[in-house]
Amino acid sequence: MSLFDIEIKSHWLKEQLGKPHSTRLKLLYLSNFLSELIKSETPNKYISYYNEFVPELVKLILRNEFQYFSPYEIDNLSFVVKSLESLSFSKENSEKCIDILQNARKEIFSLLTGTIDKEVNAHNNSINVVLIETNSDEKRNVGTIQTLTLRSSKRGKEFLEDKIEFENLSDSDHEKLFPYVANIVSFSKEHAREVISKSGAYNLTFSFGNKDCSYSGQSFGLALIALTYNSIPINELHRIYYRFFDDVVITGAIDEKGNLRKLDSTTLKVKMETVFFSHFNKFVIPEDNIIEAKEILSELQKEYPQRNLTLIPCANFKSIFQNLAVVEVHKLRIKEKLKANYKRYHSIANLVLSTIVLFALILIVTEYLIPVLERHPVYIGLQGGRYIAFNKYGKPMWKSQMLSDQDINMYNNTEREKRIILNDLDNDGYNDILLLLSDEKNKILNKTLFCYNYDGNLKWKTVIPQHDSLYGNVYCSNDILILSMSLINSGNKKEIIINYRIGLMFPNFTTKINSGGKIISEFYNPGAINRIVNYDFDNDGEEELLCSGINNDYDKSGVLILFDPEYLSGCAPGYRFPKNRSRGLMKYYLLFPKTDVGRFTNYGSSFARLVDINGERIIVILREYDSYTDIKNIRHSQEYSTLYTLDKQLNVLHVETSSEFDTKYQMLVNEGKLKPIADWKKFENKLISNVRWWDGDKFVNYPTMNKYYLQAKAEQSSKTAKN
Repeated sequence: MSLFDIEIKSHWLKEQLGKPHSTRLKLLYLSNFLSELIKSETPNKYISYYNEFVPELVKLILRNEFQYFSPYEIDNLSFVVKSLESLSFSKENSEKCIDILQNARKEIFSLLTGTIDKEVNAHNNSINVVLIETNSDEKRNVGTIQTLTLRSSKRGKEFLEDKIEFENLSDSDHEKLFPYVANIVSFSKEHAREVISKSGAYNLTFSFGNKDCSYSGQSFGLALIALTYNSIPINELHRIYYRFFDDVVITGAIDEKGNLRKLDSTTLKVKMETVFFSHFNKFVIPEDNIIEAKEILSELQKEYPQRNLTLIPCANFKSIFQNLAVVEVHKLRIKEKLKANYKRYHSIANLVLSTIVLFALILIVTEYLIPVLERHPVYIGLQGGRYIAFNKYGKPMWKSQMLSDQDINMYNNTEREKRIILNDLDNDGYNDILLLLSDEKNKILNKTLFCYNYDGNLKWKTVIPQHDSLYGNVYCSNDILILSMSLINSGNKKEIIINYRIGLMFPNFTTKINSGGKIISEFYNPGAINRIVNYDFDNDGEEELLCSGINNDYDKSGVLILFDPEYLSGCAPGYRFPKNRSRGLMKYYLLFPKTDVGRFTNYGSSFARLVDINGERIIVILREYDSYTDIKNIRHSQEYSTLYTLDKQLNVLHVETSSEFDTKYQMLVNEGKLKPIADWKKFENKLISNVRWWDGDKFVNYPTMNKYYLQAKAEQSSKTAKN
């Protein structure tokens, strides 16, 4: 830098030090500026700048606020302190700063190596949230983690509007963010009425733990709505409210439907790094960011593999209250409720003792008799190794048998398929319970779908009849396991879709069952189906089924299948079919052949995995694997991913390859097995052109529906018209 540039930057730095920034951001500004001067060819020329800024550097270091610093940032500060010791530091200040920085570095490395065991507590009025600080350096965003706290109370009946305050926002932030806060409060109260019919006006005072920061964006929206939503049952003395664990940090702006908005890649990376170098163990992020977040986490863990950080995807704010890794459910005890009511109405209680007695009687009726008599299950939880159905008062209505480890792991998996569903199948006003169970020692249990009444009595069960896998017992057993289920609305009736496999990676059947447990139809696919999603693709008010998986008969290629549920029958393309099976009547059947990289993997299979349906776009990942066993006989795998973006007509719009894919491709080029890619755009177009669509008789290289589906639909329409 020229002397002119240094002078300009020093004025800018003085301006930033006077603004409401965090200690971390100010220290980063100072260390970057001073280290540039120190590393110049003539560092002694800048004594005046050292004398001007070092006192501020010392003051900030002595605050000892290094919660979210990375080891690199600590090392850079240590370099500056040691380099300036002889120039501008007193010996006493130098030793103090070095000692603080060394202790901070030890603490950070203890965190990164997993040697710190922090006690976890839960709070009903505070949540940790990661934010981006507003700053003037366009080249660098800096994250910070703040504790958002809400103090709330109920206003008198004469007040019709809430009193909302945000104590320590700067004036500029208050002007920008307060309308957003007011909208969040209104939205929270609207949704709380679904659980609590009565709600009045409230005093709501929000505050951040650190008042020295200014923030950009609205990513504290999830924390705002969670605290506000939870404050209503607390203030209304509802039977159940929630406490938020303090080892969790969250982020996410909220849209008008309560869904989390996707973070841009730059913001996500900054927030991931901030949380990674903090003491928090769980990070709640928008569901749309989970794939990219896992990639960032994987890169960070390459240097610090012992750092354990759990990523928790969240689609809608209500998901927060359903995840027991984020919240604990707290049931208000009678003693707490009486105490709260006494505080609220103590003047009346002191004057009229009979009112207290009457209130106590009413309380006993509403809190004990009514909840016990209420027999309608409204939500499912997992406690003590069992599924439990609760009524709206939090009373258990039904318990399953003890679950296997496999069932528990599938329930706790954030990307799990449904194994238990609560729904009113016969429209009698009470929810029924659909249940799948698994047990390595009980083959009948693995292929049985159970349906229980609202009162916990078995209503019906459907046992899947045995099939031959067509692959022979040499390759896999013929054991059946139902993997998942979902519900579809077909006119005025509800139907159940189940997905079951024969063997591990071999044939799958997608089966339609009516609300009485009778099998209506089945579709056979010569390979695993790993996900089924309900979605109205053509906006006709009727849901279609979108499935992803593999076809073993076509070189173990990935597949994507779209069904009109009315025509869920027949067989997928292939050469090994069950007896007495007709042509498949799927609407679309797409084949994703192996890529150039996939042809050289030792796992031999390509799996299509449906990732997301976002507006008009469908996201599908083709996963190809290498696997190996290390000297400890532990099996490892490496995934090479290709991301396909399709529209609702299943046209392929775009394709991207992962960094692991690109690295593997270059490795194969170096080994002489593949040719270098001269034009990546042409290579991506080649990947798109490799996709195939089934026209009913053969695969073609252009988008088309299955003609036999169109024929069947036309025939059905003709019959309906005649009748």
